[in-house]
Amino acid sequence: MSSTNASIGFASAELFRGLSPAELTRLERAAHPRHYDAGAVILHEGQGGIAFFVVTSGKVVVTRAGSDGSQREIRTIGPGGSFGEMALFSDRPRAATVKAVEPTDCLALHRLEFLDELRRSPEVALRLLDSLAIRLDQASELT
Repeated sequence: MSSTNASIGFASAELFRGLSPAELTRLERAAHPRHYDAGAVILHEGQGGIAFFVVTSGKVVVTRAGSDGSQREIRTIGPGGSFGEMALFSDRPRAATVKAVEPTDCLALHRLEFLDELRRSPEVALRLLDSLAIRLDQASELT
C-alpha cells in the first residue's frame, strides 16, 4: 500500500481529522496493513480490543447481538471509514462484531504503538482529546 493511500485513510478517520499531514504520516508508519476475505470476522463482540482499523478497500458490516441472540446490523463501512477507536484508549471488550462483506483491506493501528506516538507527540494527544470531546457531545445529544 502506498503511503498516500494510508494517509488518506487516516485523514478520513473522524478521530484523526485535526492532525497535520506530518502527524498522520507518523501514525501511518505505526500501522499494519491487513487483508480479510469475504465473510471473515475481524472483531468479535465481547472480546478484548487492541487495535483501531481504517478500511482502505472493500466493505465491512458492524453487528451487535440482540437480547434474543440474533445479530442486528448497526452499519456498513467502506473505504475511508473506521472502526474500533475505543481500543486505542481502553482495553474494554469490543461492543460489536465486524465482518468483511467482500475482500477488504484495512490499516490496523495497535494500541501500544498509538500510545508510544502520543508520548512522543503530546500535541497529537491534545488534538485527539478535542476530537473525543466533540464526539462525546454528539453522542450525548443522541441520548
